[in-house]
Amino acid sequence: MGYSLSTLAKLPFDKENEFYIFILGGNANWTGGVLQTVYDNFDALAKEIGPNAIIAKGLNPREWTMEISNKYFGDCNQIHNLLPGILITNTHPDKFNNDSMRILLSLEKVEENFSNTEQFFNLLTDFIKDKDKRFIEFAEKNIDWLKTINDTIDLKPNFFGLGVNLNALIALYIKSRES
Repeated sequence: MGYSLSTLAKLPFDKENEFYIFILGGNANWTGGVLQTVYDNFDALAKEIGPNAIIAKGLNPREWTMEISNKYFGDCNQIHNLLPGILITNTHPDKFNNDSMRILLSLEKVEENFSNTEQFFNLLTDFIKDKDKRFIEFAEKNIDWLKTINDTIDLKPNFFGLGVNLNALIALYIKSRES
């Protein structure tokens, strides 16, 4: 099933839905690139994923992205380097909790790793319909979990008035690993 929504609050809940796919990023005035390919194939994706999953995009992509990001990640600004992207989760936004699956893929990484978007669409729909593990393997290879966690979660513990910015330490470690 596919929905174009003005707000996340309009997303229906059905206990039969096993997956929710959200298209994130972009601007309604810009066209081109892999995000445009996703928009152009939105109806076909909705049909292909079947009746136990929902794919949704926002009528105002910028506001939609902020709303989804705040709901699933706590802060839209923390995932901006992964946008435009696709969020795949097993939990309706109203039922979201810390045990919910969240896979956020940058469409830039998708474009880098597939010779055509059809390959990616097939991998995604095979995962949704058949629980094909190849999609998870792709996601694991293309997500730097340490960087994603560092960018997403604010780690600044304070002990007896002394604060340590763990995000800065992680960023230094990531930078040293890249050199």
